[in-house]
Amino acid sequence: MKEGFKETKTNLFLLGLIVLILFLVFGARAWFGMVFFEDSEGDKPLLSSRSYDGERIYMKEVETDTTEKYISLPVKKVDHNGLVSFEVPEVSSEDVRLMSYVAPSGRIFVSESKCKLCESTEYYIENDTLVCDGCYSVYDLEHRNKLDASVAEEEGYLPNKLDFIFEDGQIKIELEQLE
Repeated sequence: MKEGFKETKTNLFLLGLIVLILFLVFGARAWFGMVFFEDSEGDKPLLSSRSYDGERIYMKEVETDTTEKYISLPVKKVDHNGLVSFEVPEVSSEDVRLMSYVAPSGRIFVSESKCKLCESTEYYIENDTLVCDGCYSVYDLEHRNKLDASVAEEEGYLPNKLDFIFEDGQIKIELEQLE
């Protein structure tokens, strides 16, 4: 009878240990905001979902690394700040400003940071929308469609969305897209 009790106690201990290890591994990843899921395209990270209700998030200028082929941005910077901007020096004989943000679903978007209506390069997030700081055009963060009626809703007014790859914790944007 003592042997059966010891086996049960050992099994419960091992089960508890496994549950604790799983909790620590997945809990730590969630704690640091780095729980990634694949989106419908299969290669873009999906961060933890979030709501910007009642918040105003201003662009944060961040440093990036540039190679001959890519500009790289740590996904942690985008995750931490919600909305970041960065310069890409001398593309097509002029500097290009880009932005990256996390939508409420956790999807990461990268696009040019130049309003096609007023040419402002500054935006902010307010209540799950992206707002141009120059002309106050309002876009849905998730679907990237224009929300205000001040100008006819046309795809051409949105800042150009850019493709990127996710590799080793970096968002990599191919420079060829910017030429």
